[in-house]
Amino acid sequence: MTALSHQTLIVLAGCPFTGKTVIGDTLREILSIPFLAVDRFRPLIFGKTITYKDDPFFDNYQLKKAYPAMFSATAALLKLGDSVIIKGTFLKKSYQINIGRLIKSCPRVFLKMIALELPDEKADELVKKRVSARIVKGVFFRSRNFRGLLAGKENF
Repeated sequence: MTALSHQTLIVLAGCPFTGKTVIGDTLREILSIPFLAVDRFRPLIFGKTITYKDDPFFDNYQLKKAYPAMFSATAALLKLGDSVIIKGTFLKKSYQINIGRLIKSCPRVFLKMIALELPDEKADELVKKRVSARIVKGVFFRSRNFRGLLAGKENF
């Protein structure tokens, strides 16, 4: 049983390091609904050892496979009548269009879009802290990629 009164698709979008995963995990616990994150699909498709390569081409290749997998799983859950939380940067227009397609294919589903961002003056400090923590865990993230995503937040 969910705490939501209507079937809902909750979309957590924004740049890396804005807390999307923490918020998604918290909402999943509170609402008792599935939480699908694009970066959790990557190791399912490519394996842990080659996820988060320090190569922009390979990173983009992985995302081109992971987003459709997440959208397919989301569509299946919505068709079963479940509410769902999904999370990603969704900076590419095609990913944003897919969110619209999901809603059009399930007309009774409510859409809740939550765009998360960092104030520009706090971004450098927080990113350095979180990148350091992820490097310790063996997960690498290129600061150059983050800068590109930060610059692209106007797409929302």
